[in-house]
Amino acid sequence: MPRRGRLAVVAFGGNALIRKNQEGTQWEQLENAQQTARSLIPILRDGYGLVLVHGNGPQVGNILIQVEEAVTKVPPLSLDVCVAMSEGSIGYMLEVALLNELRRLRPARRGIVTIITEVVVDQADPGFRRPTKPIGPFYPRFRAEELMRKQGWTMVEDAGRGWRKVVPSPRPLEVVQREEIRQTAASGAIVITGGGGGVPVYRSKEGDLRGVEAVIDKDYTASLIAADLRADLFVILTGVDQVSINFGKPDQKSIRSMDVREACVWRVHREALSRKTLAMIFEKPSLRTRVSFEAGMTQLGGHAICLGPPDISMGKRESVADIARTLSGMADGIMARTFSHQAIIDLARHASIPVINGLSDHLHPCQALADFLTIREVFGRCEGIKVAYVGDGNNVAHSLMYAGAKLGARVSIATPPDYAPDPTVVPNAR
Repeated sequence: MPRRGRLAVVAFGGNALIRKNQEGTQWEQLENAQQTARSLIPILRDGYGLVLVHGNGPQVGNILIQVEEAVTKVPPLSLDVCVAMSEGSIGYMLEVALLNELRRLRPARRGIVTIITEVVVDQADPGFRRPTKPIGPFYPRFRAEELMRKQGWTMVEDAGRGWRKVVPSPRPLEVVQREEIRQTAASGAIVITGGGGGVPVYRSKEGDLRGVEAVIDKDYTASLIAADLRADLFVILTGVDQVSINFGKPDQKSIRSMDVREACVWRVHREALSRKTLAMIFEKPSLRTRVSFEAGMTQLGGHAICLGPPDISMGKRESVADIARTLSGMADGIMARTFSHQAIIDLARHASIPVINGLSDHLHPCQALADFLTIREVFGRCEGIKVAYVGDGNNVAHSLMYAGAKLGARVSIATPPDYAPDPTVVPNAR
């Protein structure tokens, strides 16, 4: 494989090919694709490899209109198939446009590959419970009622213009073709991938991929691809002048620049845990655990309560079961650092809210999670990474073994003879 050079990932919307006040004919789209390709040439001239991720909103909407108009003549297509069709057609137009521009560029030899991309989503994603993304044509009420009854669609009335189908918009978890994208980009070819956010699929209990009627935000998929490839430059082209916080709200604020720390704060929804309370139980006090959990809750809009040994004496002043039930009625989550792992198990058994193991004598999952997040930040992945641990076969070692098994990392543990890990952990982590 060629030596890795600088790599740019560029994402742009489907409106780049169908401009405002245009009909969206293929000739208009081909001309717009040519202009888009021309604007990308300076990135190539600067020595970057190029990966393109495009939107498909207008195009897949047109395909769905074609499907509806022909429903009495040919079998209709599901949304995931329509997304795949748009990936192919838009990829073709961008390929032709780029080939035309590359012909004028020296050196001109550079391959272009369009990859039809499946993206794994979680069937338990909250987006599936409340579909909100409108797609496709407007329907009269009688037709909408028929489709809701016969097809099981979720539909909403849209500003008096008719009824439209709404579908889930889950977060992307994994790009199925990520290794093919990596290898193709490393070869020096221009890669067009993740079109429309990719074809949404989920994994069945047997591990098979199944298509699902949903749409994925192409910017989320593009960011996932950029992270997987460890891109040197990531560009999202939009129809607005600047990135803004609280966009479209009275307190909208334009951002000209942002450091990594600010980006880490704003990349998640600032109100994700609004009005939520985390009860933190510290049998074993910890500076880092308390500060990190309190800071995290504050950044996500929530609040944390610290309950130290003077405040709560588990199993002495009150039983673990009573503590779990009491906190379940007043808080939204529990984080506990305990001496005994059995206390964590009992809290989880009797609580009706989530319980986080901040540390026990058997496991230290938050430490392992932080370690593997650092590994992913440095190496771009956890799968296939070799991790060596030297020390006591303690709670940290146990959690690293479990986490490594789940993430596909190879974890090797080296301990003194009398300090081996719990013998029940090793076979369970394999």
